[in-house]
Amino acid sequence: MAPQLVVRAGATDDVYVLLESTASPKVNAIERSTNGGQSFVKMGTIPIASAPTSGTLLVDQLLFPNLQDGYAIGPLITTSKGTRSTLYATFDAGREWRAEEISPNTEIRQIAASATYLYALTQRCPDSTAPCSDLRLDRTPVSTRHWVELPVPAPLSKYGSVMNLTAFGNGVWLSTQDQLSAPWNSYVATSRNDGASFSVAVQPLLESVTACGLAAMSQETLWAICDDGMQAGQIPFSQDGGAHWTVDSSLSQLSSFHFGAFDPVTSELAFFVNGLTPSTLYTVTSGTATPVVEGTVPRAGNLTDLCFVNRDQGVGLFSGNGAVPTSALWSTSDGGAHWKKVLT
Repeated sequence: MAPQLVVRAGATDDVYVLLESTASPKVNAIERSTNGGQSFVKMGTIPIASAPTSGTLLVDQLLFPNLQDGYAIGPLITTSKGTRSTLYATFDAGREWRAEEISPNTEIRQIAASATYLYALTQRCPDSTAPCSDLRLDRTPVSTRHWVELPVPAPLSKYGSVMNLTAFGNGVWLSTQDQLSAPWNSYVATSRNDGASFSVAVQPLLESVTACGLAAMSQETLWAICDDGMQAGQIPFSQDGGAHWTVDSSLSQLSSFHFGAFDPVTSELAFFVNGLTPSTLYTVTSGTATPVVEGTVPRAGNLTDLCFVNRDQGVGLFSGNGAVPTSALWSTSDGGAHWKKVLT
């Protein structure tokens, strides 16, 4: 089995990884590291009910808000009764998983979590022959299942196909892009009351081919990862809760970001690799600070993700090429100066 997804458990030093079989479509394993990715132990298996179609992922997203509670979005399942995504949940650090249902015939587009709540962007899909519709935001306490439907503010609901979601504390942020008509506005909706209500603003710096991904590292500090097309993008930064954003054009490592990996660790630290210099590992403390070279990453294929838990410990997920896709997880304990392979 090969590693496919890697995530940090909340703000802890624990890392979880999903491994998938290259021979058997539904075979998988969850492994956990309690030392920042230096070593892993097997925990359990996600009981995927239906194998994904060719070219799609077995698990679309993996999320652990804390050490014990975890969630995974399974592949879409279409029947004569409609289309649905299965949400798998664990409450014992990945040992046992069970299928959860937010509501019947619901597609789960994305999940995010604060320390208190799990949020899901969803759509209703009651007819297998018609597109899904009725975009909504659902919320439940992290460790229990009590879903509440929350409103998606106008006009964001019209652009749900490219919407992104993040959360921290009592803050929730939605980002999306108008893809229907000029002037192609990009929007950020901000909630300060756990998603009960939102304020909406147009954010020109967050214009993107689809919609910028958001990462909230505190209630004030946010990063955005924006794809501008033609294998290029930028990393805007906000230090006032998403009200204003900056991109310093003199910092080319962030203002001209080419298919790299960007990993915010705290409100004052992020690691990243820019595809223009694919072997160089940087750190940065804010969107206006000069990035610092920390080391190099292994020549192990294409870097698809970084997952650091502190200034020293972290992992990099690499994908290889060939007739049978391969992937490997490498770890560092000295901030990227040295690496070792831990999972293949």
